[in-house]
Formats: sequence, C-alpha cells, structure tokens
Amino acid sequence: MALLLFRRKVRHQAETDRLESIAETARQVADLAQDDAAVKLRNDFPDLSDKDILFLCYLILRFHTSTIAVLTGYSKDNVRQKRHRFQAKIHSFSGPNADLYRLLFE
Repeated sequence: MALLLFRRKVRHQAETDRLESIAETARQVADLAQDDAAVKLRNDFPDLSDKDILFLCYLILRFHTSTIAVLTGYSKDNVRQKRHRFQAKIHSFSGPNADLYRLLFE
C-alpha cells in the first residue's frame, strides 16, 4: 500500500513539474513573441494573479480552449467565460499599451 501511495505521489509531482515547465515556457514565449506582453500586463493590471497572467499568455499564444482547459484544470465553459471577461477588461483599458492588447486579444 505504501508503495502504491508513493507511486501516485511521484506521478502527481511529475505532472505538476511538467505543467509548471509548460507554464514558464508559455510566459517566456509570450514575452519574446509579443514585446514583453506578460510584463506589460503585470504592470498595467496589478490586480491580476499569476494564474490570470498565465491564462492570458495562453490566449496570446492562441492556445485552443480545450488545451487551456487541460493546462489550467478549468472546464471548457470556464475557459470561455474567463476569456470573455478578460477580453472585456482589456478592451476597456485605455493606457499606453491599449493598442497592443487589442491586437493580442481580438
């Protein structure tokens, strides 16, 4: 029984490490491809959590709804709802990066 629990824990840790690696890569690629977009989002929207920024990076990279659902653990419906909420928030933004955000999230 202890061995089974250990194996489950190892599998869970491997999955967690893999998702964290994907998340970090997504942030880096979004920053490289889109003029430090994640950094600008963090500065312009300080109330966003790290998970929110990561979600927006997935959107910037044009990940499909089902892919984002797998990576975040959200349902597809929740991904769609979050996408629409963030798009509304970003499109109402009027700061210096507004044009960049409108291009990224149209």
